[in-house]
Amino acid sequence: MMEGGLMGKANAAGNAKIQAVRLDAEELLFRPIPMLGPLEKLSPAAVIAVEEVRPKGLFNVFKPVGAQQWVALPSWAALSEAKVPFAVLVGNTGSLRGAGDLSEREEPALLIVDKANQTPSPKNFYLAVRQSSIQLSGGKGAEIVDVFPGKETMEMERDGKCTVIGRVVLAVRAPGMGRDDGMTTEFVG
Repeated sequence: MMEGGLMGKANAAGNAKIQAVRLDAEELLFRPIPMLGPLEKLSPAAVIAVEEVRPKGLFNVFKPVGAQQWVALPSWAALSEAKVPFAVLVGNTGSLRGAGDLSEREEPALLIVDKANQTPSPKNFYLAVRQSSIQLSGGKGAEIVDVFPGKETMEMERDGKCTVIGRVVLAVRAPGMGRDDGMTTEFVG
C-alpha cells in the first residue's frame, strides 16, 4: 500500500535529478543574424527594418527585432566587424553575376551583408540594386538585386545607376555532407 502512495512519491522525489551543465565560454560565442529570406524576394522594407542586435549578459540573451526568422552563426572575426548584419539565402551561387569565385560555384549559400557599410571600396563586394537596361513596356527598367565588385559598384553609384544595400561580409556555404571539395572549415581572413 505504501509503495504506490506517499512512499512512492518520496522515492520518486529522492531519485529525481536535474541535469546541470556548465557552458564553456566558446559555447556562447554566436552571432544572431536576421534572415530576410531568399535574395530574389528581398524587399527594401525588410532591409530597412533590420536593426543592430547584440547579445547581452551571462547567457547572451537577445531580443529579435525587425525580422521573423533568425540564424545563429559562430562568432567569426568577419561577423564581429559587421555592425548591422543580415542574411539572405542564395539558392544557387552560380546565379550571382559579379561575385567572383563564388559565382563559379553552383550551390546554396547564405550571404551575410552589413547594411551599415554602404560606402563602396574596391577591395570588397557589395549587394546593390541596379537599374536594368531592359525596358519594360510602359515603364522604366527593372531593378536587379545582385552582388557586384567594389570597383564596379563605385562606378555604378557615381553614375546614379545603383543603390548600395551593404557590403557582403561573407558567404556561408552549406555543410559538405562528407564531400572533400578542397575547402577548409577554418575561416581564412
